[in-house]
Amino acid sequence: MVLFTYMEKKSLGYVLFAAAVIALILVVSYKPSQKGLPLTDDAVVPEESLNILAKTDKKVVKETKTVSINATYPEFENVPAVINSDIKSFVDNEVSNIEKLVADGMPDSVVASYSFQASYEIEQANTDYVSLVFTVSEYTGGAHPNQYYRTFNYDIDTGKEMALKDLFPGDDTYLNNLKPKIKVGVHDELEARLAEAGDGSMDPDEMLFEDIRDLDETAFQRFTFGKDYVRFFFSPYDIAPYAAGPIIVKVQK
Repeated sequence: MVLFTYMEKKSLGYVLFAAAVIALILVVSYKPSQKGLPLTDDAVVPEESLNILAKTDKKVVKETKTVSINATYPEFENVPAVINSDIKSFVDNEVSNIEKLVADGMPDSVVASYSFQASYEIEQANTDYVSLVFTVSEYTGGAHPNQYYRTFNYDIDTGKEMALKDLFPGDDTYLNNLKPKIKVGVHDELEARLAEAGDGSMDPDEMLFEDIRDLDETAFQRFTFGKDYVRFFFSPYDIAPYAAGPIIVKVQK
């Protein structure tokens, strides 16, 4: 039996995928919406009743010859202070990091200015929970921007940031129950993208670095949630090559 290392699997994924659909996927299937999330059936469309907390949008904007920064984040009213503090700290730290890169000097290979863009979508924000996701795109050189998600989930009563296991108290089998649903959702999303790109013959599972069912809990910590569902966010390179794009999967609890 031939065993492949993680990096070998990753390289194999690139080769298989790039040979068949990379150009079409990038142009056709990976289309950001106005707020930065991919246009899929699972894009965040929260129920109106789940969003009742008043908030103010805060912005960080900077435009120079060497850097472009445009970040928006919420500041909620009548919530534990740690929630607003954590969200603000996330944005401030990311902005500080890219400003430090600019201050250190841009390499000659960089042909465009550095950039950092961040927007957010609220899944729910009420007297029980706050659940939201940031979509971030940054460019610090290279062939393409880096894109990733950062989620925040809080219990209003305790002010505690919630892990996935907190949605399933007393259930030690929750992850084993979720993985098959997530696997189906990822498969269906990639299959739809391949079909749209005109390559319905390729097995979507071949695009993945490894079987979803073999991943540990750390792979599923970028999530938001509603009354009876969980929405999982996978950034490029998390489970598939960059050209596969970001993947969002909504599953029922």
